[in-house]
Order: sequence, then structure tokens, then C-alpha cells
Amino acid sequence: LVEDKNVQLTPAGASAALVLSSRRRAALSIMQDVLGLEGEDAEHEAAWLAASSSPLLGRHLISWRAHGNSGS
Repeated sequence: LVEDKNVQLTPAGASAALVLSSRRRAALSIMQDVLGLEGEDAEHEAAWLAASSSPLLGRHLISWRAHGNSGS
């Protein structure tokens, strides 16, 4: 589907990918550490939550993870 092997994200695309990746890692922490989900179930639910969350929820997910998951 892609002939050029030097395909790159635009700066906006790279930024969006970093945001989504950060959300997914935070959501995965919640799935595993708070809700007790494991393996593929945790990965699937975290990916869904990260992709469907609003900007507000996304910021709170990332903040929650950055502050040691303390909930404060």
C-alpha cells in the first residue's frame, strides 16, 4: 500500500501519537493496578479507553499516572 519507505508523521501527527501513547499507558495502569485486569483484557480495554477519552479525561489519566496513582 505504501511505496515510499521513508514515510514519516507530520509534527501534528507525532504529537497526537505521543498523546495517545501516554493516555494508553495511563489507562493500562488503571486496568491492571486499580481494576485487576490482566494480559490481553487489560491491553484491549486500555486501548479503547485511551482512544475514546475526551481531552479532559485524557489529561486526568496522564496526571493520575504521573503523580504515582495516588488519586489526589
